[in-house]
Amino acid sequence: MNDNITAYNSTRAGTSVTLNSRVPSSQRSNNTDVIKVDLKKIDIRPTGAQLTLQTDIRLAVWFRLNTHDICLCLNEMKDKVAIPLNQMVGFRVAEYKEIEVQLLNNFRRSYYHNNIEVKGDPTNGLLEGATSLIFTTLPYVTLDTLVAVEAAIIKYKTECHNNSQINNSQINNSQGNNSQMKDETFNLLVFVNTFTSDVCDLGSIC
Repeated sequence: MNDNITAYNSTRAGTSVTLNSRVPSSQRSNNTDVIKVDLKKIDIRPTGAQLTLQTDIRLAVWFRLNTHDICLCLNEMKDKVAIPLNQMVGFRVAEYKEIEVQLLNNFRRSYYHNNIEVKGDPTNGLLEGATSLIFTTLPYVTLDTLVAVEAAIIKYKTECHNNSQINNSQINNSQGNNSQMKDETFNLLVFVNTFTSDVCDLGSIC
């Protein structure tokens, strides 16, 4: 299976950018590898469940490049749900400054309370059966922040692709044949650009 990874081609979100350079200081973490996005709500699909500011005084999602995960921050930021990036099969920035993340069935996740890993699910099971999360941002979250998130995801996926190509080359050289490693996790990942119709092919995952 050699599906292509497709990413939008935009100078605003090139993979060589310094990811936090365009993010307002209020939306940066002390760690430059973390991009914070404050949220109005999280729609959980296909179940129709929601996490909103009516149930949480403060709600956010962090894109953490240092630990390669997406972190849902709940209950005044005391509780967190960490989802590894390799559990993601789709990503897009939709209209009205929404972010959609598509996930594997039964995706892996970890729970934390005050930064200590726990067994209890702070969402009370709302993520069960979820295959897509739609993050609706608060009005003050800037477009630059969302572009920086896209750039970060593209950078991560490009690095995964390059590493896969290197591994494939090493295997082919050592075995003397055309066998290839398959990484099913990333085969379906497609990035959709809502700001320009231009797209570029980053190559296939083997």
